[in-house]
Amino acid sequence: MDSTTRSHDLPESVIESLQKRQCVLLLGQRYLCDESGDNRFFQTFREDTHNLCQEADPDSAVDPYTWWLHDNRDLAERERCILPVDKATSPPDIVVSSLRLPWRAVFSSAFDGTLRRLLELSGRRNVSNIWNPEFGALATGSEITLGRLFGSIERHEHLNEAPPHNHHSLRQRRTQATAILLRLRELLPPRGTILIDGWDPRHDWLRPRDLAPALQNFVKSQVVIFGLSVEAEKHLHNDEDFAALLFPRVAITRRPSLGTV
Repeated sequence: MDSTTRSHDLPESVIESLQKRQCVLLLGQRYLCDESGDNRFFQTFREDTHNLCQEADPDSAVDPYTWWLHDNRDLAERERCILPVDKATSPPDIVVSSLRLPWRAVFSSAFDGTLRRLLELSGRRNVSNIWNPEFGALATGSEITLGRLFGSIERHEHLNEAPPHNHHSLRQRRTQATAILLRLRELLPPRGTILIDGWDPRHDWLRPRDLAPALQNFVKSQVVIFGLSVEAEKHLHNDEDFAALLFPRVAITRRPSLGTV
C-alpha cells in the first residue's frame, strides 16, 4: 500500500487522512502474514521452537501466543526461548512497506520485537513505546508512538511491560488494553481514521468486546478493517457490540490485507 492507493480501494477520506499523517494503525497478532496468508512469525515458531526449547509442551506449541500462556517457566526463560524465533522471522515485504508509511501512531496486540524494529527507520524515525492508559500526547516529528496493548517479549524484566504470563493476567490486561484504545478518540483529529490489519477476532488476545467500546464514538467509514476472512467477519457480525459498528458502517471491512491493497 502507498499514498497513491486508488480511490475505489479505500474511501477518499482514508487516503487524505494517511497523506496528512492522521491515520492510526492497529495491528493484530497475525499482522506478519505474507500474500499467501501464511504468518511468518507463526511459521518460524513451529519450525524452530522445539529445537530451542526442548521442554515445550507439544499441545501448547500451536502458535507463540498459546505457548506463552501455557508455559510454566518464568518470564525470563520464556523470553530466552522465543526471542531467537522472533529475530529469525523474516517479515514479508508487503508488511515492511506498510509500516514505513507516515502513521500518526501504531497500536498492537502483538508482542514480538519485529514490529518495533520495522517501525524504526535509521536516522529518520524512532519509536516511543507506551504500555498503559496514562500516556500523554502522541509522539510527533521524528518519533512514532507504538502502543503495546499486551506488552513485549523484549521487556520481561518489567512486569507491567511484559506479556501476560497466564490466563488470569491476560484478563486483567484486556481491561487495560481497552482503556488504552479508549484514548484514541481524544487523540485523533476529527478527520483521522483507524486502519486495522492482521486481526483475527476469533483468536486474537484483543477480542471484539475489548475493541468495540473504543470505536463507538467514531463516524461512518472512520474505521477500516483489512484481511478479514468470511468466518472472521461472521464472528464480528455475531458480536452484539461490534455489529452495532458494522451495520451503520462506522467500521467497514475489506477482504484483502492492508499490504495487498
